[in-house]
Amino acid sequence: MVLVPGGWWWVIPLRHDRTSVGLVGPSRNLRGQKPDESYFAAQIASTPFLRDRLAAAKRIAPVRSVSDYSYVSKKLVGDRFVLVGDAAAFIDPVFSTGVYLGLVGAFRAAEVVDAALRDGKFERSRFLAYEREAQKNIATYRTFVKGFYTPEFVDVLMSPSDWLSLRAAITSLLAGFGVDRFEVNWRVQVFRAIARANKRFGLVPRVLDPRA
Repeated sequence: MVLVPGGWWWVIPLRHDRTSVGLVGPSRNLRGQKPDESYFAAQIASTPFLRDRLAAAKRIAPVRSVSDYSYVSKKLVGDRFVLVGDAAAFIDPVFSTGVYLGLVGAFRAAEVVDAALRDGKFERSRFLAYEREAQKNIATYRTFVKGFYTPEFVDVLMSPSDWLSLRAAITSLLAGFGVDRFEVNWRVQVFRAIARANKRFGLVPRVLDPRA
């Protein structure tokens, strides 16, 4: 992962000396430009780490762009159905939130479906507890993934200090661990408060130049 103002790059080694490279960020970063080959090349050129790493590389596939990939279904349950994993929501590829939500949702959905099968009743009302729990988990992760695209959040996350293990709590949460654990959640709330204060008071050094 390579951080840039307002977004990040993935650099994933594949087989046979191939590497997958992609840029993720809000559409406002385009500033009216098209996300085509020239834009992609310009962004690589303006990112020193990638520029040096890819200096001798040869692109073997066309540049592709995808927008509006994040979504949350309006209803996660209904008469005779329960949505799980990416059928329910997809937030962002920045961390392993999709894996976590898919697995936790599957276990919880199995419980409510099993109970419905035993009773022979499949009305939406039987699955509302699952829906509320899933929506709460989704909302939690949306808040922090959105924060990853704001300077005040990234500055605190990347600060050399890990006071009270706050950064560890955030990375644990975003990696799919701790949403239901008190020892993680109280640190998460402290981190959020510090990030809000950092926006106003500049508590930690800037990681990236927002004017870049």
